[in-house]
Amino acid sequence: GDDAFFQTCRAYIEEHPSHSYNLSDYGRDFPSFLSSHAESEAFPFLSDLARFEICFHQCFHAPSHNPVSAEALAEATTQENLHIGLSPSLQVFCSTLSVYEIWKYRTRDSQTAPQFQWQKPEHLIFTKRSGDEIFIESVSASTADVIERLQSIPRLETALENMDVNPTQVQEAFGFMASRGLIANLSSQ
Repeated sequence: GDDAFFQTCRAYIEEHPSHSYNLSDYGRDFPSFLSSHAESEAFPFLSDLARFEICFHQCFHAPSHNPVSAEALAEATTQENLHIGLSPSLQVFCSTLSVYEIWKYRTRDSQTAPQFQWQKPEHLIFTKRSGDEIFIESVSASTADVIERLQSIPRLETALENMDVNPTQVQEAFGFMASRGLIANLSSQ
């Protein structure tokens, strides 16, 4: 309940004092702390739920962008050395446990929570569109992998090297990104 969570938070605060004047920076180590905390034995999804919250927070506070047009995307397919910049709000969340349903239940005022089916893998994309509205969508593991790779390696050819994805999966990932306006810029450098 609430008391156990507040005790866990107090323990975290004692072990991890803030080193920043910006409260938004505090708590980045909370998921790791939870994974080794006694509460995680009874609730093994706690660490992933905290990671989910961090993704939501980062998405919400990221700047907006104007997506690349369909015409520009079509033109880019012929470019060599293509670099892809993704939406700054785009967050990828992958977990062996399904926590999104648990997270959605957080605002309900009820003493008895339903039985959640949280013991299955989950791959989600967080993005901000039209103002501050956050969209959370389930994607395939391969789409999540392609997006994560492009976030760390913007050069398309290099990003896709040695990835365990086939052309259909790459096409699926790009179709998803294009249809959701997740590509913020294109360049050939």
